[in-house]
Amino acid sequence: MDLAGKRIWIVGASEGIGAALVRALAAAGSTLVLSARNEKLLQEIAAALPAAKPLVLPLDVRDMASVEAAWRKMQAADTLPDIVVYNAGAYDPMKAQQFDLPKVETMLDVNFHGALRVLAPVLPAFIARGHGH
Repeated sequence: MDLAGKRIWIVGASEGIGAALVRALAAAGSTLVLSARNEKLLQEIAAALPAAKPLVLPLDVRDMASVEAAWRKMQAADTLPDIVVYNAGAYDPMKAQQFDLPKVETMLDVNFHGALRVLAPVLPAFIARGHGH
């Protein structure tokens, strides 16, 4: 798939795999929207890619109002994505003997419910336009 000119929203873009993906997609000529909780890291990544001019929209996937606010800003900027990459994640390994329900609930909230919160505004837009990944 040719990614040049594709609008791509990367949720979880501030570190690690997400940040590396941002750099690769910028090099491919994609138009990027970067989201994660850490606005400072997102701004640093965007500043390192001045030619790409990514739109930075911090959000917390655990908060539907935060996701909806980012979506409204994308709509206002006419940057609704062609592709969404959900890269946000929480992982706290534990042995059964140290089972910690709040930590498990955080992992479920970020890794599963967070993805659904992002999908909620995206899916109707993709269906209405007849395309999206």
